[in-house]
Amino acid sequence: MFLGQTEDLKKDATMNQFSDRVEIKEGINKHRVLRGPFLVRTVYWPTLITEEGEVKQKTKSIVVPKTGSPLLKSLADAEKEFRRTMGESEPRSTFSPSSAYLYLIFNKDDPEHHEKPEVKLASYKNTIYTRLEEIQTEKSTKNPAMLKNGLIFMYDVLIKKTVGNPAQPIFTTRYTVDVDTENNVAQGQIPVEILKLSSEELLKTLEENGIFTDIFTPDELKAIEDCKIDIGSMYTPSSDEEVVMKLKEFPIFAQAKDFSKGTFLFPQMDQFMKFIEKKGLALITGEPKAKIEAPEDTPDEAQEDTQEAPVVKEAEVVKSQEEITEIKTEQGNVIKKWNIQK
Repeated sequence: MFLGQTEDLKKDATMNQFSDRVEIKEGINKHRVLRGPFLVRTVYWPTLITEEGEVKQKTKSIVVPKTGSPLLKSLADAEKEFRRTMGESEPRSTFSPSSAYLYLIFNKDDPEHHEKPEVKLASYKNTIYTRLEEIQTEKSTKNPAMLKNGLIFMYDVLIKKTVGNPAQPIFTTRYTVDVDTENNVAQGQIPVEILKLSSEELLKTLEENGIFTDIFTPDELKAIEDCKIDIGSMYTPSSDEEVVMKLKEFPIFAQAKDFSKGTFLFPQMDQFMKFIEKKGLALITGEPKAKIEAPEDTPDEAQEDTQEAPVVKEAEVVKSQEEITEIKTEQGNVIKKWNIQK
């Protein structure tokens, strides 16, 4: 398995959401970051589905590559343009992709971790991603030639989630990230120059100095070695043709409601539809006359770090296809000891 917040993971990335992710709960979350980041760009839209004889509003999603989907980008641009004509100074579109960062982690809050550690997936906001990069590259104030904290997988991080207004979690959720300094054997011990080493050089250095047994328990090392997750090959990008097929399977519900605000999701729906048609865009829409209920899955993540559309928590994904490209960080390709592929 590769470990680290590495250079090859930070450059270009697209990926999808995972339903089996470690949830960041309100309060302090203790994680050991093992590998990442992998950037996910997902587009969400409202649709109608029939459940137990009732037609309900639901959210569907699909992952798009870093360049986006031409069709969805055209719809997003058109919606933003229309919103500007309605007087909005900084319009946002339903069809703009949301971004999140995937990491492989140990969840130290899991009661079973000490008995049976398991490598798991976590999705972090840009705020957390940025802070993790700062934490890894920060130099010691006592000796600038040394890293203050060490490499990202050498210590636990404490992610604190606070929700200012439970009635509006999308806009009032904030995150802070700090190092668990009480359990950091690498503090001030790793030279800054280690960030410049090649994968082979770094692996050799860490093994020769017994670093792995210092920072992981035998059970944790076994969990890492046994991990079969191959993020880079788990998903493929959605082509525009596949986006169209998904929209045909789950048409856009033009009269969808934004339940967090109690308003319609699309502005001036009738005028908006005419505007879209004049742009020569085919907005695939569902049956507008249906029972509208608040969705079971609603957004609970703050969007302070992106101007894109809100992320709907665990929005249902059906047959979506995804692309994961790896991002690069200053650390470089660091460790090739385990079998989580790039």
